[in-house]
Amino acid sequence: MVPNSLSKNRGPHHFLIVKRTSKGVKVSFKNEKIEEAKRYWGYFVLVSNEICDPFEALKAYRSREKIEELFATYKDSFDGRKPRTWYPENLYGRQFAQFVGLGYHCFLTKRIQDVKKGLAQKSTEKKTKEELNLEEKLLAWLDQHSLIQILDWFRCVDYVATTGNDSASKWATETTKRDQLFLKLLGVS
Repeated sequence: MVPNSLSKNRGPHHFLIVKRTSKGVKVSFKNEKIEEAKRYWGYFVLVSNEICDPFEALKAYRSREKIEELFATYKDSFDGRKPRTWYPENLYGRQFAQFVGLGYHCFLTKRIQDVKKGLAQKSTEKKTKEELNLEEKLLAWLDQHSLIQILDWFRCVDYVATTGNDSASKWATETTKRDQLFLKLLGVS
């Protein structure tokens, strides 16, 4: 653990002794302080051939780590350590389904972040006041709700399409304009 004194931002005066004399400035090092600080130095290298922005690459790396943490949590909470299945294939299938679900969780999280970023840019070209107001409300709603809360909100929405000999009909349970805009921006329309 890094001591509090090392985690704070420091200027050169912490590591250097500066003496002003009549002949000029004399600078010497505080070797104890330098050795103490070097003890906690470290380097983190992340190489990506796909993502060029370092912060985006770090975010993607940390989301992968999040998948592994969630998978371990789900494995524990779904009693994965004590398999109650007759065959190992059933356990592998259950764990595979959990892993796919976590992949979708991360995908949806990223897509929602992209939608938020797009809404935050507030491009006003060829948009009515009502559309801009709706986008503002959607952004505020997304900022106030987690992914689980958003999925719970849409869990009650049903879409049914029927085809028959004479006609085809489609109907959906009630959705608000905000919901329709959100689904359109996600690409689900």
